[in-house]
Amino acid sequence: IVVGRGGAGIKRLGARARGKIEDFIGAPAYLDLWVKVLPGWRRKAETLRYLGYPVPQSPPGATSLRSRHGERAAAAAREPREPRA
Repeated sequence: IVVGRGGAGIKRLGARARGKIEDFIGAPAYLDLWVKVLPGWRRKAETLRYLGYPVPQSPPGATSLRSRHGERAAAAAREPREPRA
């Protein structure tokens, strides 16, 4: 969502945030941004909740997202991971 074409969105976000931090502390600052990829996040209720989006209730008899995508995907959405070195 935030990355944008060619990383332009996250670059702009980082530049603005770094500027505000530098103004606040009165010194140059290094801001390290990283991106976590969550494939299929728009179809996974657990991931949507993790990202702060409202998730509508499923109609009775509907297949749950957990059963369609598996427990592993649901667990991955709940567990934040450390950035790779």
